[in-house]
Amino acid sequence: MKPADFLNRYAQECVDACQGTGIFPSVTIAQAIVESGWGNSTPGNNLFGIVAHNQYSPYWKGEYITANDNGNTRKFRKYATTADSIKDHTYFLQKNGRYAKALAASTPEEQARELAAAGYAESKSYADTLIKVINTHNLKQYDKKKSMLNNKYVQIIMAAVSIILAANIIYKNL
Repeated sequence: MKPADFLNRYAQECVDACQGTGIFPSVTIAQAIVESGWGNSTPGNNLFGIVAHNQYSPYWKGEYITANDNGNTRKFRKYATTADSIKDHTYFLQKNGRYAKALAASTPEEQARELAAAGYAESKSYADTLIKVINTHNLKQYDKKKSMLNNKYVQIIMAAVSIILAANIIYKNL
């Protein structure tokens, strides 16, 4: 997949998933790029290479695929959609205490280093790779974007739907 196509397809989903979590969207996008090879390797819709452990997640239904990972056969989480993979990645980082320092990071670079230090990936150059991808592709721009869920127009539409539903309930009870 071309970089522009990848970003058009996944960047906003990453921004939405990271909203209010302490996770920089630029780091999440960079991880998806590195782990999936720009979306060219997404077996089981797993953009992040998350290994299948018996840890609960509302976004993962316990299914897995078996794949070769650097000469080792491992089980990786299988998702119904890549959107579930993105949401689960955020959930995974938040629920694993070993990533606490990463979530407290004040810059994307610091977060990348803390994720690597916590053992997210086996590569010794993982943090440097993420930082290079972030800088090369101007991914910090996504750290400033707002979630679509906070969009004024989306909120107005949701409020209007709520009013219509409330009016319908009142009308039925007359």
